[in-house]
Amino acid sequence: MTRRPKTLATTIAAPLSLLLLLASGAAHARSGRRAAIDFGSSSAKLVIVDHKGRVLADLKHSTNFGRGIGKRRLLPKANVGRAMTALRRFVGIARRYGVQPKDIAFIATAATRNADGNGGGSKGGEITGRAFIDQHVKGTLGLLGARVLDGEQEAQLGYRAAISGWTRERAAKKLGYDPSRLLIIDQGGGSHQVLHGDWSGPNRSTQVGSLSVDALLGKSYALGKTSLKKADRALRELVTTPTALLTGGLAKFLRVHFQKDVITRRDVQRLRRRLAGLSKKQRSAAIRRHADGSALSKNELRALGMYGAGVGKPSGRKLPAKMTLLLRVLDLNGIGDKRAKLLLAPKDARHVLVTQW
Repeated sequence: MTRRPKTLATTIAAPLSLLLLLASGAAHARSGRRAAIDFGSSSAKLVIVDHKGRVLADLKHSTNFGRGIGKRRLLPKANVGRAMTALRRFVGIARRYGVQPKDIAFIATAATRNADGNGGGSKGGEITGRAFIDQHVKGTLGLLGARVLDGEQEAQLGYRAAISGWTRERAAKKLGYDPSRLLIIDQGGGSHQVLHGDWSGPNRSTQVGSLSVDALLGKSYALGKTSLKKADRALRELVTTPTALLTGGLAKFLRVHFQKDVITRRDVQRLRRRLAGLSKKQRSAAIRRHADGSALSKNELRALGMYGAGVGKPSGRKLPAKMTLLLRVLDLNGIGDKRAKLLLAPKDARHVLVTQW
C-alpha cells in the first residue's frame, strides 16, 4: 500500500503547491479539529473533521452566488447577502465545534474569480469577487485563509480530491478490470473541469505517437484491410478508453441516491429520464429518497443542502441539466457505452484541505 505523504505539498502539481501550503495555515484548532469551506458558483460547502480526519459535520447551503453577474462581471448586492447568510451559518457551526474563523480553510472558485469587474462600471452596490473576499470574507467574517483558485488550480485540486478516496487496487476490484487511465469530471454549478491522467496525477500526453502506429502497420507500403484492422485492435490496447471518476455536487448526489460508489452510464440515463418527467412537487419528493425508495437520513440531507437552518425545500430543478452535461462530457471522451462503469468520489476539495498536509 502506498504510504500517505507527510505534507500536502508533496502530493500536488506545482501550480497548486504554494496555494495549499498557504491553506495549510488553516491549521489545527486547539481541539485538533479542522474545517474547510468550498465556496462555489451555486452553493457553499463546509466540512469539519477531528484530529484523525473523521468527518464531524458535512453541510451544504445554496447561494446562487454566480447568478446575474452579467456583462459588467460584478456581483449583485443580493448575491453577497445570500453568500454572507450561508457563511455566517458555517462560521457559527465551526465555532461550536471549536474551530475559529482564522483557522478555517476557504477556497472560492468560478463565480468569484469571474467577477473581475472588467465589463464596466458598477451600480447598485455591485462589487468584484476580490472585494467580496477582502471586505466580507476576510474583513467581516475573519476567514483570513481565504483564497481564490484559478481554473488550473481548481482542476488540480479536484483531481487530487477525487483520487484521494480511491486506490487503484480497490477500483480494479470494484470494476473487474485495471483502470490505468482516468477521466476526472469535476462538475459544479458554474463550471466543470475535465482532466485526463492516471493514479499519479493529471497529464496531457500519452507515450503513443505516429511512430508507434507506424510500427503496428509494418514496413509494407501497400496495406490491406487485415493489416489496418490488426493495427486498430493493437492501438485500442495501447490507448484505452479512460475510466470516468466523478466528483463535485452531482457525484455526491448520485452516490447518496444510489448508495453505491460505482454506477453505470445507464443508471444516469434512467434517472435523468425519470426526474425530467416529474412535476416540481414530485421531483422534490423523489430526490429525498434513495433509488430503492427509502428516505434519506438527516445527515445525507444536510450534506446535499436539503436540510438545516435557512435551507429551503430544494426541487431538483437543475438535476436533469447536470446529468445531460455529464452524459455529453462522457460522449466526447469516448465513454458512450450504456454499460460503462463510473466511479463516484467519496471526497472533495474540502477533504484535501483539512486532511492532507
